[in-house]
Amino acid sequence: MAEPTEKGAVPPGESGFSLMELMIVVAILGLIAVIATMVVSQTIKRQRLAAAAGQLQAFMEKAYVLSIQDHSPVFVVLLPQASNGSRTVELVRDSNTDQALSAGDPVMDRLLLTNDILVSNVTWPSTTWGGNTVNVLLCDMMGRTMDPTVSPPKMASTPLISLTRFDMTGSNPSLSPAQRYDLSMDQLWHVSLAGPIQY
Repeated sequence: MAEPTEKGAVPPGESGFSLMELMIVVAILGLIAVIATMVVSQTIKRQRLAAAAGQLQAFMEKAYVLSIQDHSPVFVVLLPQASNGSRTVELVRDSNTDQALSAGDPVMDRLLLTNDILVSNVTWPSTTWGGNTVNVLLCDMMGRTMDPTVSPPKMASTPLISLTRFDMTGSNPSLSPAQRYDLSMDQLWHVSLAGPIQY
């Protein structure tokens, strides 16, 4: 006759999980967590790039609104890369309406593109302003996209700017597939956004 067991004790012949089985389950869960973290991190980086492209598009469209409100032309100025790698885009009112970017023209608004965003393929006209070479477009009071670097200013022919991420570039990118967003200007002030474009 079998001896009675204490209440709650495991009867002979039955057992729980072994230590090895528990270690294997923990290792598998850890691997799944690492893979999920990498996927989420890459998705967040791609979404930040898309958000930066959308913010730049809306910011550039704002130049037209400001030119109508203030009854004066507005420059969109892309400043050179800062020492920390960031880029700044400014909306500058043409205070004397001469359609030439000058030192006394006030900055109306500013957008900072963080140092993980790479600005490339810039086909905007360039000029010197405040001791720096800058890329610049002009939204005149009739809503036309103008090249203010020539005298008299003429309509610009499809200016383009591209945004991507630094970790999507180079010979061994850490984030792939590489994507970019292209922002192009129509002759009448309108910013078209194309992307994501894989390259």
